Amino acid sequence: HRSVDETGRAILAATMTTAVGFGAFLFADNDGLRSIGQLAVIGIAATAIAAMLAVPTIAALIRRRRERRG
Repeated sequence: HRSVDETGRAILAATMTTAVGFGAFLFADNDGLRSIGQLAVIGIAATAIAAMLAVPTIAALIRRRRERRG
């Protein structure tokens, strides 16, 4: 549980800093840059959600496998 909690924080911190960086493109005067910013923020958010769901699941599967072996 502790490792998943710490990993979740790291994932959120990395996601937030990256999203803020690309989110700055949302305020650009150029439509192309704004478009890139929108797509990047959506992609980063989707990846973070997937990671937050996958990491606990993978950790639980690994724990179960270890418990069965020994």
